[in-house]
Amino acid sequence: MKPLTKSQRKKAAQEAAIRDQEVKKRTTKRSRTWLAVGLTGIVATAIFFPVGMLIGKDLALIPPKVVSVPPTIKVIPQAHPDENTLDLGHLLSLTPSQLQGIDIAVLNLACSKGLPGCEDLNISTARQELDQWAAHVQAEIIRNHHLFTDNPDAYNNSESYFKALMMTTVLQQDMGIHYNLERMKDWDFTHGENVLLNGLVGSLREGTCSSLPVLYVAVGRRLGWPLYLVATRGHCFVRWESADGKVRFNIEGSGMGMSAYSDEFYQHWPYELTRDDESSGMYLRSMSSCEEFANFLMERGNILEALKRMPEAEMAYAQAHALIPGHAMFFGNLAIAADKERMMASGLLDPNNPQNPYRNKYPPPYVLEPPKQVQVDTVHDGTTAQ
Repeated sequence: MKPLTKSQRKKAAQEAAIRDQEVKKRTTKRSRTWLAVGLTGIVATAIFFPVGMLIGKDLALIPPKVVSVPPTIKVIPQAHPDENTLDLGHLLSLTPSQLQGIDIAVLNLACSKGLPGCEDLNISTARQELDQWAAHVQAEIIRNHHLFTDNPDAYNNSESYFKALMMTTVLQQDMGIHYNLERMKDWDFTHGENVLLNGLVGSLREGTCSSLPVLYVAVGRRLGWPLYLVATRGHCFVRWESADGKVRFNIEGSGMGMSAYSDEFYQHWPYELTRDDESSGMYLRSMSSCEEFANFLMERGNILEALKRMPEAEMAYAQAHALIPGHAMFFGNLAIAADKERMMASGLLDPNNPQNPYRNKYPPPYVLEPPKQVQVDTVHDGTTAQ
């Protein structure tokens, strides 16, 4: 290799110095960049780490939540006659065994045929509305089910109790179902919507203790629940009673929210049950479909009697008596109505006379709310049904 000249060596040294400076500049720039990143990381850590510690500390104080599987609830279409046989005449032609399982709403609404306030009744439309309400109750129970799993003690450790409470609350808050307070002041049987289901499934959305329990049973049965209508003297309520007898409690939904009273409570409220009442077999027992229908026929008779349509009232009472011949109450209504008509026809009885022994065969009105409310819970968040 030929040795470099002095000028060449000088030039090579200058180029090497320039390269060293460029390397030094690049190294310094990278160092500054990493320093900036490092400082940013340190600052970020200084800011967020204490926050993370605080969040972690707060979370540590919250017990781990039990993730529950929401209940699977299927809306069950109720067994009922076809569109051409939803009338009262057809239902009266059925045997007690054939009545079993027919939608309680059909049995009730059919008894309003030809009554004031029920002229626009369409049973099929009413049933579709009840189906929609049941579907909404289903959705709200699933959405709010965490309330039960988070605090089962608040619901008597009973999922069935929670479901019943949700149903009454949702129907009251979302659908506007309420008690007709005017009927607390006086008995008025002259309009069917005050006694039967019409007032609740129509635009009024109001009822009494004779219709509100029917609504709850109709909706609950659509959800597959074992709900039954139960009567005491001057009042009706609902009972949840499983087939195996392991789950059984009463549902009082005529006021605000829901209460769960014992059978013993209803022996004394709203009226005292006599020995004859208790031995009649009519009170404080879960009704069959046939007994439900007989009670609705009796209520139809009450309305017709209040309207002074005595022959029709007697027919309704007789139809109820024919369905349940062993129950003295149905025959008693028939006997009183027949005697009342006889005296009126003979001029022996002025129906407007305050001394008329048949002027008001029902006990005086009572205060709907019991003296002590056991349970009034609102578990719904107020979401309105669409």
